[in-house]
Amino acid sequence: MAVKTILEEIEKDVIDVTKTTFTHNDTRVVPSSDDCELTYESGKDKKGKKIETCVLYADIRNSVALTEKHHTQTMGRIYTAFTKAVLKVAR
Repeated sequence: MAVKTILEEIEKDVIDVTKTTFTHNDTRVVPSSDDCELTYESGKDKKGKKIETCVLYADIRNSVALTEKHHTQTMGRIYTAFTKAVLKVAR
C-alpha cells in the first residue's frame, strides 16, 4: 500500500474519531479486542470502556550500551531480573 494512501486513511480515521460521539461504560477488567461492547467502525458512534489503571515506566540506565556489549540471551536475563525487581518495588 502506498504511503499516500495510508496517510489518507489515517487522516480519515482521525477526522472520524474527533467528530463521532463516544459512550463509555465503567469496568474493572481490561476488555478483549473482540468485546461486543467496544465498537470501532467509521461513521458510527463509538462504544468504549473506562478503567482506572496505573502505568509504570522504568528504564535501565545505559541500556543501549549494555545491548551493544552483551549477547541477546544475557540481555534477556538482565531485563527479566530488572523487571522482576521493579515490579516488587512497585507493589
